[in-house]
Amino acid sequence: MYKLEANKDDVSYIATLTNLYLYLSVVDLIFAGISLLFFIFIRTHFIFIILLGISGALSYYEHKLYKQTIKRLLPLDNCYIDIGEDTIQISQVSDEGMYEFFEVYYDEVEKIRTLDGSDLYGVALYLKNDRDKSYATLDGEEVDRSIVPISFLGHEDDVFEKAYSDIVEKVSDDVEIDSSEKWKRPKQNSEIFRMSLLQLSLFIPYILSVLIFK
Repeated sequence: MYKLEANKDDVSYIATLTNLYLYLSVVDLIFAGISLLFFIFIRTHFIFIILLGISGALSYYEHKLYKQTIKRLLPLDNCYIDIGEDTIQISQVSDEGMYEFFEVYYDEVEKIRTLDGSDLYGVALYLKNDRDKSYATLDGEEVDRSIVPISFLGHEDDVFEKAYSDIVEKVSDDVEIDSSEKWKRPKQNSEIFRMSLLQLSLFIPYILSVLIFK
């Protein structure tokens, strides 16, 4: 059949997100500190306690996103999707920040579902409990996996969609398939836009509160 080599530099986008999450977590932590100082030394108004809580929660959330995305900053040189007559082989970067490999036999696929995460989009193959041919490795060590994620990190959207269609055609007719298109990758700037709006929702009331209650 054919083999899709990872050739899109999605790693640079993940690096951008990683830096964004880190910077925002630091900024919100500073906001939390300033809110506490205002409450203690300038005016004991409840609004600064609210801003302290919101800033602290956002900082924690952004730091959590930072730790998730930094794990995926690995080269994609050896990542591919190899679609064969009877099997599909996937080599990609895992959520744990390691390289994972899968060889899946189409006749051992039970369901196909959406794969969705902060920086991870694609589809997931659910394998039958009585499978005996498909297998997975994580950094070369064999592991037991009943769910096989197929990320289009490093693959052009249209090429990945064709591969997805070919996989659907090759599995048996009784396989349960999520026919929605929720798994499709959003535009890359959407996450940056979302985080910017989230930050503005804190920054604007924060500045207004400081000006009013100073």
